Amino acid sequence: MSRTWNPQHRSVMWGCLLVLFVVITWGEAPTAHAGDIRVTAGLGGAGTEWRSDAMFTTKLKFGYRFLDVFGIYGDFGLGYAGVDQRVLTQFALGIQGWLKFGIVRPYLRVSIVHQHEESLSVVAGNFGKAILGIGEGIRHRGGIGFGLGTDIPIFRYKKLRLFLAIEAFLKWFPGDMGPAVYAGGNLSLGMNFHL
Repeated sequence: MSRTWNPQHRSVMWGCLLVLFVVITWGEAPTAHAGDIRVTAGLGGAGTEWRSDAMFTTKLKFGYRFLDVFGIYGDFGLGYAGVDQRVLTQFALGIQGWLKFGIVRPYLRVSIVHQHEESLSVVAGNFGKAILGIGEGIRHRGGIGFGLGTDIPIFRYKKLRLFLAIEAFLKWFPGDMGPAVYAGGNLSLGMNFHL
């Protein structure tokens, strides 16, 4: 049964953007500096509504944070899922807002996600084309991603900060080309440089 975009999906999207706005404006007063360049790399796992469809994934995020509470992100992920032995390549662009609670920084992120899903045999035939999404047998899927997590500082030296990020995530894709929902978590190591 195919799923189509309808006004109810738009309401969910606007509701999530409203929650993100509240998170951004509810936090502590921002500190005065130009911004932060952020790089985060991590590993994670997830499942889908398909039975026994466990997934392993990697993540590499690049971002810029304004006023210590609002950021824009681009991220790349490469993963493998058990059902259909498929390789998953994800590209996402999103916005993220932080709060301050003591030394930890809880956050919420909303992203637009593009994901390629292809069988292992397609990737083995031409890895480069498969990763770029230009090979044959690749399912291109677009959706929305959400992340809820916290940054935990572990090292500080002048303008450089290292942190651990623990995150739960949810990705939703309309249509019937694969699972509609991916839900899981990841653990990442991040670097933050104050400009």
